[in-house]
Amino acid sequence: MRSFFYFSLLLIFTGNISIAQDEIVLWAKTFTVSNCVEMGGLAVDSSENIIIAGVHEAPFSLPFKGDVYLKKTNPDGNIIWQKELLGDIVISDINAQNEDILISGQAFGIITIDGIEYGGDPYYLYVFRLDSEGNVLWYYFDLDKSGTYSNIAFAENNQCIVHARTQSNQGDWILIFDENGAIVQSRLLHPTITLIDDIAYYQGNYYMSGDLNGLSAVVIDTVFIPQSPLESTAFVLALNSSLIAQWVALDTTLNNSNGKIEVNENGVFVFQENLEPPFSITSHLKHFDYSGNKIKEIELPVFSAGAALLPSMTLTGDRLALYVKNSFSSNSFKLMIFDDDLDLITEKSIDGNSDQYSNHIRFQKKNFILGHIYESTLNLNNEMTLPYEGPGKQPYVAKIGVEEVVISGIDEIPAKVFEIYPNPADQFVNVVPTGMGSAFGIQIIDITGKLMIENTPEQNTQSVDVSGLAEGVYFIRILQSGTLPETHKLLIK
Repeated sequence: MRSFFYFSLLLIFTGNISIAQDEIVLWAKTFTVSNCVEMGGLAVDSSENIIIAGVHEAPFSLPFKGDVYLKKTNPDGNIIWQKELLGDIVISDINAQNEDILISGQAFGIITIDGIEYGGDPYYLYVFRLDSEGNVLWYYFDLDKSGTYSNIAFAENNQCIVHARTQSNQGDWILIFDENGAIVQSRLLHPTITLIDDIAYYQGNYYMSGDLNGLSAVVIDTVFIPQSPLESTAFVLALNSSLIAQWVALDTTLNNSNGKIEVNENGVFVFQENLEPPFSITSHLKHFDYSGNKIKEIELPVFSAGAALLPSMTLTGDRLALYVKNSFSSNSFKLMIFDDDLDLITEKSIDGNSDQYSNHIRFQKKNFILGHIYESTLNLNNEMTLPYEGPGKQPYVAKIGVEEVVISGIDEIPAKVFEIYPNPADQFVNVVPTGMGSAFGIQIIDITGKLMIENTPEQNTQSVDVSGLAEGVYFIRILQSGTLPETHKLLIK
């Protein structure tokens, strides 16, 4: 059965049109860092600038602890400034609010930034807020909390939300800071039993992904979280603006320490590693509404049964992206982009010697910035290679997205519709007039505006041989005497 594709043409003009292509690797950049052991965090600010941070000059043992490199680039990955945070420091999360930079983690002793010493206690949670130039605006230290698994999210009025563990690394605190660093709200979720892995905020509510520690169930306010009889309980928990539990969604897990959560106008999106009888570990994406009702769930493909994907996840508009491990030897990672119905849109492979950890992804408007460390030439989906110059592991960032192409002299009209099939095409494409009309000619133009094929005018259906065209995006232009040309996008596979 043949399929017809109609493309909505909204503008009538003679001049330029802007065409969005499929996601491609737009660029990749590497940075020189001495004795780099990780990329501990990646952020994109409101001006699309990119911030990376991680530990270097340190032993290669988890959690990575040592001096921290901090680099800010422009939207194209070119360095704006860079600096060091000196000390025995663990980077847990970085995020950007407007153009300010938030960093959280665990410190052991003094932290030195720009020659100024901060802290000094043997073991404490730290939170720093820096301005767009990297200057310290405020800081928060807490000896009674652990920042090794801390997370940062943002709320209205420049508030920031920090999740931290108790000093024993069990149980969870939620801390809410105003823009000046004062705590305006806090909540001990539980001192020992809960283990939150990721947090998100949307329109007055707080959402978190986690699992239970030990063999006990727990009640948070009026919400009961039972312990799974099979192994452990994975949960998605929602709190209201007063930090009171509203609902929970449950599953079974062996260890949900890789759980991720993102929330926007399309709902609550969760990555979980679940345990299915008798003992099968599977990776899942789940979509919930704001009341905890599950809309859809899919099982993700993995490179080997039971393998941990160790994902980083981000959400922009109606697209969800995961940057995940794709081999046991850490020489392959994969980018997966889904729509908000959890249908896979595209996949990209990034191959080359890398590391088990340190993969990160953030959105930059409707595109994606991913980052990691590497120690051999990278092949980015056979679209681009990133040379390796060493020594040792080095951080990189890459931009994956769509590139707007402007083509001159293409006209679009909504008044007449031709049927174009098949589309995508590989051998022939048929152009069928939907009604009586004069003879029409056909031009096929590539994305640079170059004329690739031109047929002489005919009265009836035309079948155009496109077998000689390379795979990609083209435009088929239909010319009729006495009317403006009609243009459709044509995909060649």
